Amino acid sequence: FFSASLTACAARMASEDRHLYGTVMVYALLCSAGMLAALRVGSYVTKSVGIEKAYGKPSYWWIHQLLCLTHHAVVGFGACYALFSNTFCVKTMRGIGVDFSYESAVDLNYGKVYIANLLSLTIGYMMYDVIILAQIGELKALIAVHHLVSIGLWPLLNSHSVGQMWILYFLSTEITGPFNVIRMMLCEIKKSHSEAYEKHYSMFYLINGLFFTALFVVWRLIPIPSLLVAGYRANPFRTASIPKHYEETRVLYAKFAIVFAILPILFNMFWGFQVVSGALKAFCKNNKKKKL
Repeated sequence: FFSASLTACAARMASEDRHLYGTVMVYALLCSAGMLAALRVGSYVTKSVGIEKAYGKPSYWWIHQLLCLTHHAVVGFGACYALFSNTFCVKTMRGIGVDFSYESAVDLNYGKVYIANLLSLTIGYMMYDVIILAQIGELKALIAVHHLVSIGLWPLLNSHSVGQMWILYFLSTEITGPFNVIRMMLCEIKKSHSEAYEKHYSMFYLINGLFFTALFVVWRLIPIPSLLVAGYRANPFRTASIPKHYEETRVLYAKFAIVFAILPILFNMFWGFQVVSGALKAFCKNNKKKKL
């Protein structure tokens, strides 16, 4: 709540574009520091009351998962609300927009200032996540590239009014995160208490997995063709598609944006393959058990 209140002030302070990037990064650092402090304080409190481990995992691991879940829920719902509040975004996502307009992509109902608030939380979370994963030796190359590229590029693009609909969409994909966090937590419970898990948590795990897989497919995979078409129509490497009043710096950022927009799409395709294949394996395994 402390971090959220700070980010709410960030947009009010950034009355000029040249201040927006710095404001987002400052509040992202504060948000990251707040999450690190919450993790340390939570770990200290749980140890003080004699809870150093739960279901085979140290207490800080559970606190970390709760912090991740909170971020995913807040940013995911916030970005989805903004997307669905803009007719242009809805048409683009559905692939029914006849003409892609740079002006419509920038003139959103919830645009630069709103995105700055979400970015403060997300960039802060990514900084925090990189630090924690590096400390415990679980920072994978794919996650590192995803986080670092987003940290370096998204606030810069938003401050120059470039790729805002894309940023909103990529932020909205965090909506699948809570279900993934719950899945990991239930997996840890299963490892320590298999019998109790089978009795009390198996149905919950199944329902959560179904929601996670369905939401991942619907929101991360199905829109990919429409996004690729929109990217082609907005291709900044074709001078005919760029408004004449765009200055050279803004055009340069647009070129960077269209190139790096491919990365999250590729990540979603890779993760989507893992999610769908994992769901199919689990389904086939359950069918075999029923036959036996």
